[in-house]
Amino acid sequence: MKFVNKALALLFFYCFLQTDAWFSRRRRRRACSPRDCEVSSWSSWSSCSAEKCGQQGSQRRTREQVSEPSCGGSECPTLEETRQCYSTQTVNCQLSSWSEWSACSTVCGVSGIQTSTRHRVITEQCGGTCSSTLRKTRACPELSCLNGGSLQQGACFCNKGYSGVCCQKKLKKGKK
Repeated sequence: MKFVNKALALLFFYCFLQTDAWFSRRRRRRACSPRDCEVSSWSSWSSCSAEKCGQQGSQRRTREQVSEPSCGGSECPTLEETRQCYSTQTVNCQLSSWSEWSACSTVCGVSGIQTSTRHRVITEQCGGTCSSTLRKTRACPELSCLNGGSLQQGACFCNKGYSGVCCQKKLKKGKK
């Protein structure tokens, strides 16, 4: 009986070892390889958040997680980055409205000119343009006669007591 017990003990021990080896082989077959997190390529940088030329702002770019890490693989790297930037947005000038036409440059408008001007309300920046004119001129629109003179065929006819191209001179008594 001692022999049978020893044989059974040996058989049991052998089976136990075989079972343990079987489980060990099975575990090795099922063990996974580490797999790192995978991410997509970076997106393009966003526009600079600064709105004025030379003003400091920031830009942002992102990427997406494609797969999770498994079996002890590396965690995902950062999915967002930011950086400083300076606005280079062009700013074109902005001009005021035109002024009223000036008085005619001659006394009564004969061969005279008038001007109208405007000015920059916002100056161009970062390569912006300001191609418009700031001053314009025109011939006086009509001939005008002074001191009650009348316009006839493009010339002034003066009232009694006045002379000159525009009837601007007062005659001294006794002269015509």
